[in-house]
Order: sequence, then structure tokens, then C-alpha cells
Amino acid sequence: MQRSHTKLRSLAVVVAMLAVLGTRQSGPAHRNPRPSAEPSVPVASSTTTSTTTSTTAPTSTTSPAVEPPPTTVGPPPSVVVEPTVVPRSRTRCVVRLHGKGGSGAATTTSSNGWLEVKPRGNAQGWGGWQWLYFPAASYASAVGVVQSAITANGCTAVAIDGFSNGAAFAAKLACRGETFGGTVLGYVIDDPVPDHGTDGCALTVPVALYWTGGLASTAVPGWMCSRQDWTCEGAETIGIAATGANLGVPVKQSVNTGHSPYLNPPELRAWLG
Repeated sequence: MQRSHTKLRSLAVVVAMLAVLGTRQSGPAHRNPRPSAEPSVPVASSTTTSTTTSTTAPTSTTSPAVEPPPTTVGPPPSVVVEPTVVPRSRTRCVVRLHGKGGSGAATTTSSNGWLEVKPRGNAQGWGGWQWLYFPAASYASAVGVVQSAITANGCTAVAIDGFSNGAAFAAKLACRGETFGGTVLGYVIDDPVPDHGTDGCALTVPVALYWTGGLASTAVPGWMCSRQDWTCEGAETIGIAATGANLGVPVKQSVNTGHSPYLNPPELRAWLG
């Protein structure tokens, strides 16, 4: 009987051990499977990401902006006096109006082919002659001298070039619209005594105004001309800026820096050819 119990216990132990072994072998079958790896990103999603990146990136950073065709920009055009075509059948003359204390001279022919006409002023001054263009009777006298010189030399195409006192007279002639019977093509006003002769100016032909700066320290607005025996209409100077404004033309720098005449300004050739 006791041996039977012993066998039963042994059998029970064996059964228990078999149960344990069976559990170990079948355990993995009862567990949840390990999660598989994350699925790879679908191709469509990758395409979308790529598209989004290229859309949000500024276009200008990936390709240069289209530029307009290049435009050639040259220097600004300079002011050019248009040349006047003067037929060779016309007698071309430059009438030179001297400064105070100067004088006239015989007519000569320049290397440019025109006549150099140099009349003498209508009044005495500084041991020589001057142009006295005010009051009205003196102005008429001075105009008469120039007209006689033009007529005597047969001039039919004329440029009047005045210097200093002669330039102040030339400026008044230009402002009065004097063309001496339509013969005058233009006026050169060279380093003038800037006075009131240009007040109320009304030009009818081209004018070129040159300034050396040699009179700049004295020919200022309001300077009394009697202090140095200058001939000035209105008894005072008005300054070169006001003279240019009255004439309506720019003040050009002369080739000279001292008070001396600019003998061959480009306007003479432009007007007379």
C-alpha cells in the first residue's frame, strides 16, 4: 500500500515536470508578437515632401531673376550751338567792340575767312575810347558807329563780339533786339561790366556769355562804378549771375582767368561757318 502511494507521488511529479516543460515550449505562442518595424514612408508621401520643399523655397534663391536687355547709357549731351549755314556769297564779319580805353583798327581778314571789323567807340575814356550806350542819345550814337562799320565793310552775316565795356554795350544791343537790318546772327558777351543795361531783356538772336572771374571781387551787386571810373548804366554793377539771368543764358567759363578777351570762342565758327 505504501509503495502504491510512492508510485502515485512519483507519477504526479513526472506529470508536473511534463507540464512545466510543455509550458516553456509553448510560451512564445501565447505572447503578443513583437511589433513590426514602422512601415516605410510611401513614395507618394516622399514626393509630397519634396514638392513642399521646393514650393516654399523662394524662387529667387534658386534661379536669378530675368533682367531686361542692357541699355547703353552714354554721357549726357552737352549744350551745342547749332551751326548756321552761311552761303559763301555773303560777306561774313566779326564786329569787335573794344573795352574802355581801347580803340578801333583797320579791317583784316582772319584765318577763318571772315572779316575782322574793329570800329572805334563813340566817346573818349581812360586816354582812349569807350562805348557810351546811355542815355538814349548816346545809345543811338553808339549804334550808329556799329551800323556804319557793318555797311562800310559790306557785311551781310555778322557776329558781334564785345569785351568788357564793349561787352556791356553788346549785351544792351542784344537785349534791345538789335540785328542791324537782319545781318546779326549772334552776340558774344565777353567778361562784361555787369550793369543795368540788360534790364528788361528781350533777345531775338543767340547769345553766349563768358566770364573770366577777373572782375569778380568788384563787379558784385550794388558796387558803385564811380569808385573806379567804370562806365555803368544805372551807376552800379548787378553781378554776373544777375546778368546771366536777365539774358536767360548760362554763364560760361572763359579760357582766360584774368580780365582779357576770349578771341576765338566756338560760337563764332558755329554762327559764321
